[in-house]
Amino acid sequence: MNRSKLVDALKRAGAAHCLLETPAGGWALVVPRLGARILGAGVDELNAFWVSPSLEGCLEGRDWNAGGQRTWLAPELGPLGFFGTGESDWAVPPELDPGSYRLLEAGRSGARCRGLCRLRSADGTEYRLELERRVEIRDLPEPGPGVRCVVLGIRHSLHNAGDRPIHSRVGLWSILQVPCLPEGNLLLPDLPYRLYFGEMPPSWVRREAGRLVLRTAPARRYKVGQHPMGTEAVIAHHRPEAGLLVRMCCPSSPAGPYLDGPPSEAPGDVLQAYNSPLAGDEAFCELECHAPAPLLAPGEERGHELKIEIHYEA
Repeated sequence: MNRSKLVDALKRAGAAHCLLETPAGGWALVVPRLGARILGAGVDELNAFWVSPSLEGCLEGRDWNAGGQRTWLAPELGPLGFFGTGESDWAVPPELDPGSYRLLEAGRSGARCRGLCRLRSADGTEYRLELERRVEIRDLPEPGPGVRCVVLGIRHSLHNAGDRPIHSRVGLWSILQVPCLPEGNLLLPDLPYRLYFGEMPPSWVRREAGRLVLRTAPARRYKVGQHPMGTEAVIAHHRPEAGLLVRMCCPSSPAGPYLDGPPSEAPGDVLQAYNSPLAGDEAFCELECHAPAPLLAPGEERGHELKIEIHYEA
Protein backbone atom coordinates (compact mmCIF):
# COMPACT_ATOMS: atom_id res chain seq x y z
CA MET A 1 0.00 0.00 0.00
CA ASN A 2 1.65 3.22 -1.13
CA ARG A 3 1.79 6.55 0.67
CA SER A 4 -1.35 8.12 -0.87
CA LYS A 5 -3.50 5.03 -0.24
CA LEU A 6 -2.34 4.84 3.36
CA VAL A 7 -3.14 8.48 4.06
CA ASP A 8 -6.56 8.12 2.37
CA ALA A 9 -7.38 5.03 4.46
CA LEU A 10 -6.48 6.83 7.68
CA LYS A 11 -8.53 9.87 6.75
CA ARG A 12 -11.59 7.72 5.92
CA ALA A 13 -11.29 6.05 9.32
CA GLY A 14 -10.83 9.35 11.14
CA ALA A 15 -7.50 8.10 12.51
CA ALA A 16 -5.12 10.85 13.60
CA HIS A 17 -1.67 10.46 12.09
CA CYS A 18 1.63 12.29 11.66
CA LEU A 19 3.17 12.46 8.21
CA LEU A 20 6.90 13.11 8.57
CA GLU A 21 8.77 14.31 5.47
CA THR A 22 12.27 15.16 4.26
CA PRO A 23 13.35 17.69 1.61
CA ALA A 24 14.35 14.90 -0.78
CA GLY A 25 10.98 13.09 -0.70
CA GLY A 26 11.44 10.73 2.22
CA TRP A 27 8.44 10.11 4.44
CA ALA A 28 7.15 8.14 7.43
CA LEU A 29 3.64 7.80 8.82
CA VAL A 30 3.12 7.51 12.61
CA VAL A 31 -0.33 6.41 13.84
CA PRO A 32 -1.02 6.77 17.61
CA ARG A 33 -4.23 4.70 17.37
CA LEU A 34 -2.26 1.69 16.11
CA GLY A 35 0.24 1.39 18.93
CA ALA A 36 2.03 4.56 17.76
CA ARG A 37 3.60 2.40 15.05
CA ILE A 38 5.30 3.64 11.92
CA LEU A 39 2.75 2.29 9.49
CA GLY A 40 4.74 3.15 6.39
CA ALA A 41 8.00 4.76 5.30
CA GLY A 42 9.86 5.24 2.07
CA VAL A 43 10.64 7.61 -0.78
CA ASP A 44 8.01 9.48 -2.83
CA GLU A 45 5.02 7.10 -3.13
CA LEU A 46 7.03 3.96 -2.36
CA ASN A 47 6.29 2.23 0.97
CA ALA A 48 9.10 -0.10 2.04
CA PHE A 49 7.06 -1.59 4.92
CA TRP A 50 4.37 -4.28 4.83
CA VAL A 51 0.83 -3.11 5.59
CA SER A 52 -2.01 -5.53 6.21
CA PRO A 53 -4.60 -5.79 3.41
CA SER A 54 -7.06 -5.83 6.35
CA LEU A 55 -5.97 -2.39 7.55
CA GLU A 56 -9.59 -1.25 7.77
CA GLY A 57 -10.30 -3.96 10.34
CA CYS A 58 -7.26 -2.92 12.36
CA LEU A 59 -8.43 0.69 12.40
CA GLU A 60 -11.85 -0.48 13.59
CA GLY A 61 -10.33 -2.59 16.39
CA ARG A 62 -11.14 -6.00 14.85
CA ASP A 63 -7.49 -6.99 14.35
CA TRP A 64 -4.11 -5.96 15.73
CA ASN A 65 -1.62 -6.77 12.95
CA ALA A 66 -1.64 -3.58 10.90
CA GLY A 67 2.01 -3.90 9.83
CA GLY A 68 4.87 -1.41 9.87
CA GLN A 69 7.24 -1.01 12.83
CA ARG A 70 6.02 -1.34 16.42
CA THR A 71 7.14 -1.74 20.04
CA TRP A 72 6.31 -4.90 21.98
CA LEU A 73 7.64 -6.22 25.29
CA ALA A 74 9.61 -9.37 26.07
CA PRO A 75 9.48 -12.11 27.10
CA GLU A 76 6.86 -13.32 24.65
CA LEU A 77 6.08 -16.77 26.10
CA GLY A 78 6.85 -18.89 29.15
CA PRO A 79 6.02 -18.48 32.84
CA LEU A 80 6.96 -14.77 32.69
CA GLY A 81 5.57 -14.18 29.19
CA PHE A 82 3.26 -11.33 28.27
CA PHE A 83 1.60 -13.23 25.38
CA GLY A 84 0.98 -16.57 27.11
CA THR A 85 2.83 -19.59 28.44
CA GLY A 86 3.05 -21.27 25.01
CA GLU A 87 1.74 -21.15 21.46
CA SER A 88 -1.53 -22.81 22.50
CA ASP A 89 -2.60 -19.77 24.57
CA TRP A 90 -0.74 -17.06 22.64
CA ALA A 91 -2.64 -13.77 22.42
CA VAL A 92 -1.74 -10.11 21.96
CA PRO A 93 -2.66 -8.09 25.06
CA PRO A 94 -4.66 -5.08 23.83
CA GLU A 95 -3.21 -3.06 26.71
CA LEU A 96 0.11 -3.26 24.81
CA ASP A 97 -1.04 -3.26 21.20
CA PRO A 98 -2.77 -1.02 20.24
CA GLY A 99 -2.42 0.32 23.79
CA SER A 100 -3.50 3.86 24.61
CA TYR A 101 -0.88 6.13 23.09
CA ARG A 102 -1.35 9.87 22.87
CA LEU A 103 0.52 12.27 20.62
CA LEU A 104 2.76 14.62 22.61
CA GLU A 105 4.80 16.34 19.90
CA ALA A 106 4.62 16.50 16.13
CA GLY A 107 6.61 18.36 13.50
CA ARG A 108 7.66 18.01 9.90
CA SER A 109 10.56 15.69 10.73
CA GLY A 110 9.64 14.12 14.07
CA ALA A 111 6.92 12.90 16.43
CA ARG A 112 6.66 11.68 20.02
CA CYS A 113 3.92 9.47 21.49
CA ARG A 114 3.44 8.10 24.99
CA GLY A 115 1.01 5.63 26.52
CA LEU A 116 0.15 3.99 29.83
CA CYS A 117 0.24 0.20 29.80
CA ARG A 118 -1.02 -2.10 32.55
CA LEU A 119 0.06 -5.67 31.89
CA ARG A 120 -0.08 -9.03 33.62
CA SER A 121 2.51 -11.71 32.84
CA ALA A 122 1.63 -15.40 32.63
CA ASP A 123 2.61 -15.94 36.30
CA GLY A 124 0.11 -13.28 37.40
CA THR A 125 2.58 -10.47 38.12
CA GLU A 126 1.10 -7.06 37.38
CA TYR A 127 3.08 -4.22 35.81
CA ARG A 128 2.19 -0.57 35.49
CA LEU A 129 4.32 0.88 32.71
CA GLU A 130 4.56 3.87 30.42
CA LEU A 131 5.93 3.43 26.92
CA GLU A 132 7.25 6.27 24.81
CA ARG A 133 8.12 6.26 21.12
CA ARG A 134 10.11 9.03 19.42
CA VAL A 135 10.57 8.98 15.64
CA GLU A 136 12.76 11.26 13.52
CA ILE A 137 13.41 11.16 9.79
CA ARG A 138 16.19 12.53 7.63
CA ASP A 139 17.77 12.07 4.22
CA LEU A 140 21.15 10.44 3.73
CA PRO A 141 23.54 11.41 0.94
CA GLU A 142 23.20 9.09 -2.04
CA PRO A 143 25.36 6.03 -1.26
CA GLY A 144 25.79 5.38 -4.98
CA PRO A 145 24.55 6.36 -8.46
CA GLY A 146 20.76 6.10 -8.70
CA VAL A 147 20.32 5.12 -5.04
CA ARG A 148 18.15 7.17 -2.67
CA CYS A 149 18.25 6.68 1.07
CA VAL A 150 16.15 7.80 4.02
CA VAL A 151 16.88 7.01 7.66
CA LEU A 152 14.55 6.74 10.65
CA GLY A 153 15.87 7.32 14.14
CA ILE A 154 13.68 5.64 16.76
CA ARG A 155 13.95 5.79 20.51
CA HIS A 156 11.49 3.79 22.57
CA SER A 157 11.60 3.89 26.33
CA LEU A 158 10.18 1.99 29.28
CA HIS A 159 9.07 3.79 32.46
CA ASN A 160 8.18 2.00 35.68
CA ALA A 161 4.96 3.73 36.71
CA GLY A 162 4.32 1.29 39.55
CA ASP A 163 5.35 1.36 43.20
CA ARG A 164 7.67 -1.70 43.15
CA PRO A 165 11.05 -2.29 41.46
CA ILE A 166 11.12 -4.33 38.26
CA HIS A 167 14.04 -6.73 38.45
CA SER A 168 15.03 -7.21 34.78
CA ARG A 169 11.76 -8.91 33.86
CA VAL A 170 10.59 -6.57 31.06
CA GLY A 171 12.49 -5.83 27.83
CA LEU A 172 11.79 -3.49 24.92
CA TRP A 173 11.27 -5.32 21.63
CA SER A 174 11.21 -3.69 18.17
CA ILE A 175 9.46 -5.47 15.29
CA LEU A 176 9.58 -4.30 11.67
CA GLN A 177 7.42 -6.01 9.03
CA VAL A 178 8.37 -5.94 5.35
CA PRO A 179 6.76 -7.69 2.33
CA CYS A 180 7.83 -11.14 1.13
CA LEU A 181 6.89 -10.33 -2.46
CA PRO A 182 8.94 -9.98 -4.55
CA GLU A 183 10.95 -12.65 -2.76
CA GLY A 184 14.11 -11.61 -0.96
CA ASN A 185 16.59 -12.42 1.77
CA LEU A 186 17.10 -11.59 5.42
CA LEU A 187 20.71 -10.68 6.14
CA LEU A 188 22.16 -11.29 9.61
CA PRO A 189 25.68 -11.42 11.06
CA ASP A 190 27.69 -14.51 10.08
CA LEU A 191 27.22 -16.07 13.51
CA PRO A 192 25.52 -19.18 14.92
CA TYR A 193 21.73 -19.02 15.08
CA ARG A 194 18.95 -20.89 16.87
CA LEU A 195 15.78 -22.13 15.22
CA TYR A 196 12.75 -21.36 17.37
CA PHE A 197 10.20 -23.17 15.21
CA GLY A 198 9.42 -24.07 11.61
CA GLU A 199 11.69 -25.60 9.00
CA MET A 200 14.71 -24.21 7.16
CA PRO A 201 15.42 -26.20 3.98
CA PRO A 202 19.16 -26.29 3.20
CA SER A 203 18.56 -24.21 0.07
CA TRP A 204 17.08 -21.43 2.21
CA VAL A 205 20.23 -20.87 4.27
CA ARG A 206 23.67 -19.82 3.08
CA ARG A 207 26.66 -17.80 4.22
CA GLU A 208 27.88 -15.18 1.81
CA ALA A 209 30.21 -12.15 2.03
CA GLY A 210 30.44 -12.40 5.81
CA ARG A 211 26.68 -12.64 6.36
CA LEU A 212 24.08 -15.24 7.20
CA VAL A 213 21.51 -15.16 4.36
CA LEU A 214 17.98 -16.54 4.89
CA ARG A 215 15.49 -16.74 2.05
CA THR A 216 12.12 -15.02 2.56
CA ALA A 217 9.11 -16.16 0.54
CA PRO A 218 5.38 -16.78 1.11
CA ALA A 219 4.01 -19.89 2.79
CA ARG A 220 7.05 -20.91 4.84
CA ARG A 221 7.02 -20.36 8.60
CA TYR A 222 10.23 -20.05 10.58
CA LYS A 223 11.87 -17.99 13.28
CA VAL A 224 15.54 -17.77 14.22
CA GLY A 225 17.53 -15.79 16.77
CA GLN A 226 21.11 -14.79 17.50
CA HIS A 227 22.93 -14.06 20.75
CA PRO A 228 24.45 -10.60 21.26
CA MET A 229 28.02 -10.30 19.98
CA GLY A 230 29.91 -7.01 19.96
CA THR A 231 28.49 -3.54 20.50
CA GLU A 232 26.06 -3.34 17.55
CA ALA A 233 23.41 -5.68 16.15
CA VAL A 234 22.41 -5.35 12.48
CA ILE A 235 19.70 -7.10 10.49
CA ALA A 236 18.57 -6.26 6.95
CA HIS A 237 16.14 -7.36 4.25
CA HIS A 238 16.99 -7.21 0.54
CA ARG A 239 14.50 -7.54 -2.31
CA PRO A 240 16.58 -7.23 -5.50
CA GLU A 241 13.58 -7.24 -7.84
CA ALA A 242 12.05 -4.33 -5.95
CA GLY A 243 15.37 -2.49 -5.71
CA LEU A 244 14.99 -2.23 -1.92
CA LEU A 245 17.29 -2.75 1.02
CA VAL A 246 15.90 -2.13 4.53
CA ARG A 247 18.48 -2.18 7.32
CA MET A 248 17.86 -2.01 11.08
CA CYS A 249 20.58 -1.65 13.69
CA CYS A 250 20.70 -1.13 17.45
CA PRO A 251 23.21 -1.25 20.31
CA SER A 252 24.13 -4.70 21.59
CA SER A 253 25.37 -5.77 25.01
CA PRO A 254 26.81 -9.28 25.42
CA ALA A 255 26.12 -8.97 29.16
CA GLY A 256 22.37 -8.53 28.50
CA PRO A 257 20.17 -9.75 29.98
CA TYR A 258 17.94 -10.50 26.96
CA LEU A 259 14.63 -12.18 27.72
CA ASP A 260 13.38 -13.75 24.49
CA GLY A 261 14.62 -17.04 23.08
CA PRO A 262 13.44 -20.51 22.06
CA PRO A 263 11.24 -22.25 24.64
CA SER A 264 13.20 -23.68 27.58
CA GLU A 265 16.48 -22.20 26.33
CA ALA A 266 18.58 -19.39 27.77
CA PRO A 267 19.99 -16.80 27.48
CA GLY A 268 17.87 -14.67 25.16
CA ASP A 269 18.67 -13.20 21.74
CA VAL A 270 19.30 -9.64 20.56
CA LEU A 271 18.26 -10.31 16.94
CA GLN A 272 15.36 -12.35 15.59
CA ALA A 273 14.13 -13.05 12.06
CA TYR A 274 10.67 -14.36 11.20
CA ASN A 275 8.99 -15.49 7.98
CA SER A 276 5.19 -15.80 8.06
CA PRO A 277 3.27 -18.76 6.59
CA LEU A 278 0.81 -16.51 4.75
CA ALA A 279 0.55 -16.09 0.98
CA GLY A 280 -0.06 -13.32 -1.56
CA ASP A 281 -0.24 -9.74 -0.32
CA GLU A 282 -0.63 -11.08 3.24
CA ALA A 283 2.92 -12.52 3.19
CA PHE A 284 5.47 -10.70 5.30
CA CYS A 285 8.70 -11.24 7.20
CA GLU A 286 10.04 -9.53 10.31
CA LEU A 287 13.25 -7.87 11.39
CA GLU A 288 13.34 -7.88 15.19
CA CYS A 289 15.72 -6.53 17.81
CA HIS A 290 15.69 -6.49 21.60
CA ALA A 291 17.02 -4.25 24.35
CA PRO A 292 18.56 -5.65 27.54
CA ALA A 293 16.00 -5.90 30.34
CA PRO A 294 16.82 -3.18 32.90
CA LEU A 295 16.45 -3.03 36.64
CA LEU A 296 13.89 -0.25 37.08
CA ALA A 297 13.12 1.41 40.38
CA PRO A 298 9.69 3.05 40.74
CA GLY A 299 9.66 6.18 38.58
CA GLU A 300 12.79 5.15 36.66
CA GLU A 301 12.95 5.09 32.86
CA ARG A 302 15.29 3.39 30.40
CA GLY A 303 15.43 3.89 26.63
CA HIS A 304 16.73 2.00 23.61
CA GLU A 305 17.68 3.55 20.28
CA LEU A 306 17.56 1.98 16.86
CA LYS A 307 18.04 3.13 13.30
CA ILE A 308 16.25 2.01 10.14
CA GLU A 309 17.74 2.81 6.73
CA ILE A 310 15.74 2.44 3.53
CA HIS A 311 17.87 2.23 0.36
CA TYR A 312 15.96 2.44 -2.91
CA GLU A 313 17.52 1.88 -6.32
CA ALA A 314 15.57 4.20 -8.59
